[in-house]
Amino acid sequence: MNYLDYTFVIDKNNTPCTPITNNEAGFLIRRNIAKVRNHDPFVIQRLDDYVSESEIRDEITMKIDMGYMNIGFSVGTEEHEYLSGQVKLLNGISDRLEQRASYRRTRRGRIRYRRNKNIDYKTTHNPTYKNGNEDDWIAPSVQHKIDSHVRLYRKIASWIPIDKVIIEIANFDIQAIKALKDGKEISGVDYQQGEMYGFENVKQYVRERDNYTCQICKTETIKKEQELKYIILFQGHMVEVINRQI
Repeated sequence: MNYLDYTFVIDKNNTPCTPITNNEAGFLIRRNIAKVRNHDPFVIQRLDDYVSESEIRDEITMKIDMGYMNIGFSVGTEEHEYLSGQVKLLNGISDRLEQRASYRRTRRGRIRYRRNKNIDYKTTHNPTYKNGNEDDWIAPSVQHKIDSHVRLYRKIASWIPIDKVIIEIANFDIQAIKALKDGKEISGVDYQQGEMYGFENVKQYVRERDNYTCQICKTETIKKEQELKYIILFQGHMVEVINRQI
């Protein structure tokens, strides 16, 4: 997280107030008007009768950019940004669930009582059993993503009084963006005639695109050329300096 030289403040009722600068926070602490509640992030609590409801402040907005692996966020007003950062989401949820299920099967296998394998206890003796196909069921990976957003909001809302939340959900049409860059508009069948149109597979397309040149060899050649240019320029610069000294 980037705290951007601001200190978060809560009143005596644990209600968040408008963030203040570090200098103002130091003044309040030295005057025993506030005490430190947290160090990372730095949060102070006022000890006087100052309450959050008495503030006249601008609207504070929390903006969230939903991503596949990360969540980007920014909190601030139109003039100031109080907090920004990025949260990394967990990956491999299905593998975690499978590992947990294997532990559960191993634990059940250690008990003395052996259930009848010919009876489906899930459906026969458990009418509330759900196999994941019922209404309002959400995949564990999606549920983790939703819970992460809610947890992030609640955590920041305990430090900063957030008035509005904006969540960006965008699906970028890369093919349409490239077409607009060339001054064209595509729709319908045009999407089937992209960069790979006419090629048998991706391998053939990549070979034609790179002109049948190894990218590793090409990168090493470019590095050698850059080193050679650097040596030539460096030597020329030294000769020039020597001539000036003479």
